[in-house]
Amino acid sequence: MNGLKEINRPFLVGLFVAVLLLACGCSDTLAPSALGNIRVEPETGKCLRTWEGAGTYELGYIGEPSNINLMDIQLRIQPCEREYHTHWVDHDIDLEVGDECLIVSGHVESNEARESEVGMFAVGYDENGKIVAETLDSGRVANCIEFDMEPGHTRGFLLHMNPSNKIQTIQVYGASYIEEAFEPSTPVPESEMTRITFSRDWLLENDHSAGEGTVTITFPASWLEEPPVIPERQETIELVVPTRLLMDHNMSDNPDEIAVTFPAYYFAGLENPIDRQWQ
Repeated sequence: MNGLKEINRPFLVGLFVAVLLLACGCSDTLAPSALGNIRVEPETGKCLRTWEGAGTYELGYIGEPSNINLMDIQLRIQPCEREYHTHWVDHDIDLEVGDECLIVSGHVESNEARESEVGMFAVGYDENGKIVAETLDSGRVANCIEFDMEPGHTRGFLLHMNPSNKIQTIQVYGASYIEEAFEPSTPVPESEMTRITFSRDWLLENDHSAGEGTVTITFPASWLEEPPVIPERQETIELVVPTRLLMDHNMSDNPDEIAVTFPAYYFAGLENPIDRQWQ
């Protein structure tokens, strides 16, 4: 009998430690009951601050005031409807379909004199001002949503963030842009353009964009010099973009790959909305 106790003692100690860790909330999940303890900046009724000059978006940074007011905001937890991957937090986080996702939603009001395009994102900080949560949505700009607003109008917004029990503060950033009258510019020389032909099937399968108007793909950097081999009779789509713009928008830290989000109209042959029905 004493021998049995000796054999079980390590097991009992391990079980006790596991239960203690769970009781202490050491998992990086965010309980719905904790949402009420998260401070949101700015306060409702105040204007969103821009992110120009924010650098790494340190907690407490005060950007320039925008012409967009935060009217109300809510936080909730719900299952992810698609896969997401983080870029800013210290360790990469992959969220699968059905995993918990932090939803930040509400309404904003435009104080612009004309129709404008609004960009928004949110950052979650711990008690030391360290980034522990980021916006997972991407439009034409990674980790940011965009939408059009009429002057004086109010409209809703919705952001997806990775949940973390370390979040103490969520800072919502925003800015509005007014498109000036179009003026023809000097065409980019063909020598400064990049043209890559993809298989339509490959692009539709590997596009991870959340929006219908954008395409988010990652492909080998070697394809810039040696385009992928496409079997005969397969339909193709061509990415046509200035080489400098392609490099400036590359989100990958891996020198062997290119990861970009571009408007769908950059991809010749993807103009038909029916092409996007696989999402």
